[in-house]
Amino acid sequence: DGTPGKIENAARLRTRSVFDVAIDKPGTWKIGTEMANLSGTFKVNGELWGLGMRRPGGPGGTGGPGGQAGMGAPPRGMMPGGPAGPGGPGGPGGGEGGPRPQIAPDHMVASLADIPADATEVNLTETLNRNFVFVTAGTPTTQAFAPSGKGLEMVPITHPDELVSDEPGKFRFLIDGQPAAKLKVTVIPGAKRYRDIEGAQELTTAADGTVTVKWPVPGFYWLNASLTDDHPANPRAAHRRTSYTTTLEVVAP
Repeated sequence: DGTPGKIENAARLRTRSVFDVAIDKPGTWKIGTEMANLSGTFKVNGELWGLGMRRPGGPGGTGGPGGQAGMGAPPRGMMPGGPAGPGGPGGPGGGEGGPRPQIAPDHMVASLADIPADATEVNLTETLNRNFVFVTAGTPTTQAFAPSGKGLEMVPITHPDELVSDEPGKFRFLIDGQPAAKLKVTVIPGAKRYRDIEGAQELTTAADGTVTVKWPVPGFYWLNASLTDDHPANPRAAHRRTSYTTTLEVVAP
């Protein structure tokens, strides 16, 4: 109905976090994570400092706790464990790979306010990542899909809980509330361990932000779209990375 639900029995384990959600109202629920932060580098008296970046020595392919962006992309085809498992550690779309500048542990700051006024060569990136799944009790509803107008979002034309393998699904992607044209969308079927090929579909949205997906077989599908541009909401950032990820269930006719 547009109001927040309540997470119960939350537990952070070493490699994943789990929680319960009581589906106590009819309709479609959106369950998942939304992460926004700033990260980057700057210099003070010629020395390199970092904002919100993982310190050297940590694992390179996982998303950090508390919303840190992943420091390296996972193997393609990594799948969440079904509709109850959005956003496993280092989930696809969690961050871009490549070398990171080596910064001394005592040259890290936690927030934008900690950057000194006399800092130079400030190079910050704004990150906004969303990872959702959808659960319907009774009749499907659409309130959960109202866009916020910030970053990359998906507004389904075909309801996510009404996907059937013999009918294409259609989705619209928006960037800051406007159609995201020519956006690359990746769709990968689950159960990769049981086949020899990844089976990925690489699709592109039309001018109105829509994309049509055909489902070869029933089952779970991981869908991801990401975008890098120079239109961050924060005026101190120069770049933005935003992504949208969902796991969809497609049933047999």
